[in-house]
Amino acid sequence: MITRRLVTIIALSILLVPAVTTAADQLWPLRTGLWAEADKTDSLGHQWMVRVSVLEEANLGGQNYFHIRELCYDPGEWDVLGDFYVRSTDTELYIYNGPGLGETLAFKLGPVGTSWIYDGGTKKKEIVAIENITIPYGGPYTAYKFKHYKLSDPTKYDFEWIVPGLLGVAKEEDHWVSDSARIPIISVMGRLGQVPAEVLGDINSNGKIDLTEAIYALQIVAGLKPDVAFNISVWDFAVTYENSSCPDHPEGGVLNAAISITQEGSIVILNSPEIAWGRPVTRGAPMPGTLIGSTLTATFYEPPRPNDECPTCSWTETVNGTLSEDGNSMVGTIEKLGAGGECSASASFVATKR
Repeated sequence: MITRRLVTIIALSILLVPAVTTAADQLWPLRTGLWAEADKTDSLGHQWMVRVSVLEEANLGGQNYFHIRELCYDPGEWDVLGDFYVRSTDTELYIYNGPGLGETLAFKLGPVGTSWIYDGGTKKKEIVAIENITIPYGGPYTAYKFKHYKLSDPTKYDFEWIVPGLLGVAKEEDHWVSDSARIPIISVMGRLGQVPAEVLGDINSNGKIDLTEAIYALQIVAGLKPDVAFNISVWDFAVTYENSSCPDHPEGGVLNAAISITQEGSIVILNSPEIAWGRPVTRGAPMPGTLIGSTLTATFYEPPRPNDECPTCSWTETVNGTLSEDGNSMVGTIEKLGAGGECSASASFVATKR
């Protein structure tokens, strides 16, 4: 994940401009609407999907950048959602550090041995090979293999394969993980696509602008309202556990919670409040997934946490749901599986949109 290793963007004041920069011959082909998905696995057998989307072009400090949103780099250790701003030439990729902080070189093509130090002299990135790779998306491709590591601790490192002309990291082998049992985490690019031009100002994603959205857009222009990035709804879930070996989810028990579902296009994030399932949430974290047509799928890997009620437990939880025709209710299943065989559970649920 680029944001984790290079910059932390807290707040940006941006001026949006029409996307006019051509993507031809760029190291990363940046244009609004382009997206890439990679499939990831760790050594414990957990699987999930990472999505990188190009949202818009922005002018920051007199330089044009593209706003990149990365979802689910590693939900077990890092934020589910990350935003950063990048610009690309034919041989280099730069990340905007924030107002008055300049930019950081993320990738640079060159011969084997090309290297640079960044992040205040604490990290190094170098080209260690130029080789052919084949990934689920296609190939063979000529890829530049980068090694990135911490100078004070060379045991923390990862390899990234960059293919000129493909958005994102084509392949990654990550050894920079706190839970050594998960090393290495492998990522391979599986899909690339282009989002059709959307209706600007369509806050509720229904394909049209109503009077309320039109007024809101005028208020944004006037500086009276913030822009809207997501469509957020709250759902009341009733979950019945039918088969369970987990002490906190007894068979036949019915648990209730209010769950927020944040949606951006087909990408969704499920999130619990501070109180859920009838007890305080100590392991609660965003659950990433997709909503395609009427089918919702979300999967989350939860690593062990030393201060939790079960400090050695980790599990994968998967939600599969089907929306009603009016989009106001949903039925489905939840599967929970402990990575170390601690327990497993199967449940059905009924959810209603508030």
